[in-house]
Amino acid sequence: MTPLNRFVFLFNLIFPALVSVATPANHAQRHAEKHAQENMAVILVPGAFHKAIAYEQVIPFLEKAGYKHNTAVDLPSVGALKGRDADIKAVRDVLSKGLSQGYDTLLVGNSYGATVIGEAVKGLQNQTVRPHCRSASKFNSFLSAIKKRFMKKETSPAPEGRILGLLFLAGYIPFISEIEHPELKVDIRTIAPSFFAFSSDGKVTPNGDPLMPLSKSFYNHLNASYAAYWTDRLDFSSFEALAANATHVPYMGDFNCAYVVCTKDNAIPKALSDAFLSQGGAKFKVVELESDHVPMLSHPEEVADLIREAAGEQKPFEITKGHE
Repeated sequence: MTPLNRFVFLFNLIFPALVSVATPANHAQRHAEKHAQENMAVILVPGAFHKAIAYEQVIPFLEKAGYKHNTAVDLPSVGALKGRDADIKAVRDVLSKGLSQGYDTLLVGNSYGATVIGEAVKGLQNQTVRPHCRSASKFNSFLSAIKKRFMKKETSPAPEGRILGLLFLAGYIPFISEIEHPELKVDIRTIAPSFFAFSSDGKVTPNGDPLMPLSKSFYNHLNASYAAYWTDRLDFSSFEALAANATHVPYMGDFNCAYVVCTKDNAIPKALSDAFLSQGGAKFKVVELESDHVPMLSHPEEVADLIREAAGEQKPFEITKGHE
């Protein structure tokens, strides 16, 4: 083989692999990004009183953006006298199945659902994605391209997904002190919003204050007819689930955590969200969204954008204002 022929041979062998990662905006990278989204799962957890259907408007926006594996979870404690463990198991089962199939997973929780997703990742710190790992994705794509072109095919081990992070939407989350000193936890009945009604049969409903109807407490960004529509679809929550002691705080550095402060939220006072976020040892990305307490219903497209950003898309969304 002449030197010229040898050069042409090597050029044809190596150049395609280098080109596939050399230009950020090229077809190969777009394909890699699409592949990453298709291998990503999003778990959507509603809050107290709400069913999984609360996310029905968010999912189409995610699917349009390339996220095909989206699961909204019905909490067993909504409409039945189940404890928090049943809620955690419902989410953990979905999470474990996805991780075992190789899906990188983002968990999203609204209101009480934020506590549930925090418990669901307990013990999975070794399967999380550190913030700096996301920046290595392009280099990993380069290595993958080289391996596919030059390495012999090998038997791959069973796929194992990673936890991308947790996104709390107007979340009720446990304080660090509740984990360190559970005996000091305050009775929920003394700190719950005025519209929480506690009955002797273990049920909690959100219609306990005539001055704070659901159109004001939950749905103040929905028109009257739409607020009434969703009010009719609420159910009771179990006191046992809402009042249980938390056993895990995920936001002290083990997981990527983002907290969305809904600035028109009438269910979580600003003082409470400020208290969550200002704790010593707490590590959040904080984002503000001009929304009521249930943004999945009032601002579904914006919520989908926040999910995409939390999943790792490096896109500046105008609706957000975040800081570390």
